Amino acid sequence: KTSLALNSMAKHADDSQLSLAAVAALESILTTADLQALNEEDVNSMIKSFSTLASFIIQTDDAVIKTSSSDEWKTACARALGALISNGFVDVNAEVSEECHHLCVYAESLLRQTLLSASSPPDVSFDSSCNRYDWIVLAGACSNGPLFVSRRIVFDLCSRIIKDLQMNPFKDDSINFFPLTALSYLVRNGGMNVSISFHEKDGRQSFSFAIIDELCKSVKRKSSANGVTTGERDMQIPIGMSQLKLPLSEAGDWEEANTVIRRAYLILPHLLHTYERTPAISSCKTLIDSIGQVIPPLSEWDEVKLSVCLPLLASILNCSDHVWSKLEASSIDGLK
Repeated sequence: KTSLALNSMAKHADDSQLSLAAVAALESILTTADLQALNEEDVNSMIKSFSTLASFIIQTDDAVIKTSSSDEWKTACARALGALISNGFVDVNAEVSEECHHLCVYAESLLRQTLLSASSPPDVSFDSSCNRYDWIVLAGACSNGPLFVSRRIVFDLCSRIIKDLQMNPFKDDSINFFPLTALSYLVRNGGMNVSISFHEKDGRQSFSFAIIDELCKSVKRKSSANGVTTGERDMQIPIGMSQLKLPLSEAGDWEEANTVIRRAYLILPHLLHTYERTPAISSCKTLIDSIGQVIPPLSEWDEVKLSVCLPLLASILNCSDHVWSKLEASSIDGLK
């Protein structure tokens, strides 16, 4: 009934207090009700309602965000959509009814659209003083949903961050900060599961160290036109007396390292928030071990590693008074 009422008011949703109440009721239903009890009519009506709400705040290739609505209305829409994702995006092994399955499929589609919108530049009409409502959707999904919802969202954002770092031609104006700023927003507003997902190890390393690795890599590992990285080509040493040359100047390496450091300093302010939460303590030992491997005299790439790792380690150590009691003895020894 709430969805039916909301659908009938959709054209005037941003002007009506009654529609705000209907959206708030819909959010409450999603966070408390058992979706398995929904029938086909309920699901179809809810999907129609959520499609209407999404049109106010989610950017897509074939739709333009409606800009006439108020901040209060858009925030209410974002909260309701976040509630749908948190409760409707289910684990792949979960058993759901056929009717509920349709809603879950829609929730997954909505999550993909929201992640794409959240990782992209805002609409041209966007005012920098306004909220990113797509980020509010994701924050609500993370804070109200189970851990696997946060894992899915963090995986997507970190994959975009890593891909951009790998493809970026090291020009300051070409960096896509939006996946980074979205992740930073979620760490601050999406609950502890976001930080847990970012710092937990998936296979060999966590997302946190996958990003650190990319930040510290040389420009020379970028792919050339023939598919062989410059670094790999440099390692294919020609043989013969005619190939003997004097050592190349180190000036090029220092210039390249400074370029990498400059880029890292543009990115680190957005990344530091992810190291200011208690789950970041799990990354502390690896950071200390990595820094401990750097011994004088320092090369240019030793300086790159220290420039990236030291600010992150400092953020962990300053995040809480309880950090020191949770550190392993080996980590404390490594700091001495």
